[in-house]
Amino acid sequence: MQKYVSKLEKVVFERNINEDFFLKFNMYLLFEDEVKEATYETFSLFIDDIKKTYLNIKKESLSKFVSSITNEDIVKKIKNEYLYKLIEFTNELLKLKLERRALFEEELTFLYTISPNNDDLINGFIKKLKEKVEEIINTKSKKEIKKYKEILLKEIFTIIDVYYEAKSLSSIAKEYESLLDEIEKSSNISLYSTLSKFKDLFSRAFIETIESKSNIESENSSDLYSKLSIISFDDDIIKKAVVNYICDTYEVFKTNLDFVDKKIGGIESENIYVICAPSNHGKSLMLIQLAKKLIESNLDKFDENDAILFVTLEDNKIKLSRRIFSIFGNIHPKAVKELFVVGHRKAKKLKHYYKDEEKYNEFKTYFENLINSLYLNAIYNVCQNKVKFFIQDRADSQYSSSDLLQTISTLKLRNINVRCVFIDYIDLMNSTRNYDSDYNEQGQIIKDLRALAKEFHIPIVTVTQLKREAEDNKKELSNALMGDSYKKVRNSDYILMMRQVFDATIEKYSEHYGFDLSLDSNILEDIINQTIPVEYAYTKLKDTDKTLNLKSYLIFSKFNLQFYDNFSKLVNDYKENKANTEKVIKIIENIENYEKFILNNSNRINNSNNTNNITNDNNEEFEFDLGI
Repeated sequence: MQKYVSKLEKVVFERNINEDFFLKFNMYLLFEDEVKEATYETFSLFIDDIKKTYLNIKKESLSKFVSSITNEDIVKKIKNEYLYKLIEFTNELLKLKLERRALFEEELTFLYTISPNNDDLINGFIKKLKEKVEEIINTKSKKEIKKYKEILLKEIFTIIDVYYEAKSLSSIAKEYESLLDEIEKSSNISLYSTLSKFKDLFSRAFIETIESKSNIESENSSDLYSKLSIISFDDDIIKKAVVNYICDTYEVFKTNLDFVDKKIGGIESENIYVICAPSNHGKSLMLIQLAKKLIESNLDKFDENDAILFVTLEDNKIKLSRRIFSIFGNIHPKAVKELFVVGHRKAKKLKHYYKDEEKYNEFKTYFENLINSLYLNAIYNVCQNKVKFFIQDRADSQYSSSDLLQTISTLKLRNINVRCVFIDYIDLMNSTRNYDSDYNEQGQIIKDLRALAKEFHIPIVTVTQLKREAEDNKKELSNALMGDSYKKVRNSDYILMMRQVFDATIEKYSEHYGFDLSLDSNILEDIINQTIPVEYAYTKLKDTDKTLNLKSYLIFSKFNLQFYDNFSKLVNDYKENKANTEKVIKIIENIENYEKFILNNSNRINNSNNTNNITNDNNEEFEFDLGI
């Protein structure tokens, strides 16, 4: 049998949509001189909706006996039922109130325009309605009546909100009920299939529950007014809500990057930021750099239980760690990669060529200390034990917003608060719903992420690919170049598009970032050879100057995989990068000559085995711990 309504929707309807509700609803109409347009529209849609729900409840009941039944057939059967009559009566009263509201200047005059009705059930309802209205008139002052109207409206909107919340969850509830029926009736369904279906259902339910979550708290149900623009700033409720949000929840993270801080004011809570570029133009690198800059620019806002979460769906943990070491530690990526390669080569040689297990294990301990020191001088120097930096490696294309929700919730249970999420990247995510096309699925992914951003009051920064034609510098960067689905544009808050200009040098666009020609010619030439100009534009902005989509330029540095909009910052990092990279090169040389090195430095290596004692307070200790 087809399920027209879920048990959840049916229970909510039957417990709330009754004579008492309609008495309150109609009393409010009678007391109110003029129903506002927005309120009327909401009321009208709601009355139409509960009528449909009532018909569906009856259809489901009657379909047990009649295989095919129409709404017309049902109306014929239930038109004399009391609840159906109350719905019809209230709908007519609402229409009449709207049409004739301008004729009434005095409160309650409208009540007596109701014509006598030859229906005993409705006459009984009208009698109760008049008695309740007259009781209020005779016992309360105008000021008290005004307050009573507000109470009625709050109660009405509370029921409306609960009803629509249950309705929004009805599809999931029906699936759940059908799945239980299927399991109960089928004896040959496999355990794995059962669990898979439940897992998929609950994953989608995670997000749908958040999306449908009511903004009403039991003690603060009048927040619903704001949805209908019928609350005044004279009311303390909205002022307190705004103040509480700004003081306790709202956050703007600066990045010390002008193209973020000055152009869009930083990274703001509850917003979705999407960085877009063609394939292999630095999207993932930009994401890592933003994570680094956000951390180091906001250390005073974090405590030791706060965390920044970086989710990678493409790169494995080894490739990602190399990039993070290079960006966070300002080290040339070729040196970091060479360190990994040489370490691997030496370990294999010790294990397979010399067949010396003891020497192999000693080398692993030594190499582990080196990697730890690299970590200390990269991630630790940025986070400084004031905030945690977590990486979630899910490079299996089986990651959805419900997985992210589970991660954030699990960390929260461990008293760790995720303050910002970076995801690389949404094109590899799955939606919490099943779609036949990438177009709809990609748009839904952004909607799912938006729900999480609002639920946890955090910003989410992610990346996506542009179409192949975006590589053509003659084509203007615009939302028309968005890959796979334009719905990603609709559902995001900020979109930054960029592409590297491979056929030009940074000199060509020197006016954009203060090019300094007075530098030593060798340094200047090396910088030019290791940099690429990057065109960028904001193609979607929320509450910000819309002229910011004008074409601008950054510098991409190949020597540390970072982006710059200021040439002097680039030069400073270039000099530091040279020094850091030379240290790593010396480490690589020591690994290459490990057998000779280990004999000459065995005491120092043994003393540094305790990684807890390794610090990075100054360069001397850094060099000592790395065995230089």
